[in-house]
Amino acid sequence: MDQYDAVDKVYDMVCKQLEDICQSGFDTVQEDTLKQLHNLVQLVQQYGMDYLSELLEKLYQSIAPRRHQFEQKEEGTVLMFALLNQYLYVCRQQIEYDRAAAYYSQDQRIEEIAKQLS
Repeated sequence: MDQYDAVDKVYDMVCKQLEDICQSGFDTVQEDTLKQLHNLVQLVQQYGMDYLSELLEKLYQSIAPRRHQFEQKEEGTVLMFALLNQYLYVCRQQIEYDRAAAYYSQDQRIEEIAKQLS
């Protein structure tokens, strides 16, 4: 597994977690889902994705107390969720650009080595 596959795996885990949260609704997130989100925050930190970790932590802090409140304020949570989705979209594009750049730079290196050997 190369670095891009590892980032893809983390990306997919985050997307699945956000999908679960969206499907359950911000007010009815299961305890298990919250635990998974908290574990995901720690995993993302270990991968060195500090900004993503910060965003996920803010989402966790926004959703966790909502389960026990009668009056819900949607604005902050929805904005955080939207920001996370936008960030993940940009991340996916960057991953693909980096992967393509690595692929084509590898082809150029092979061509340079072939020219040197000729």
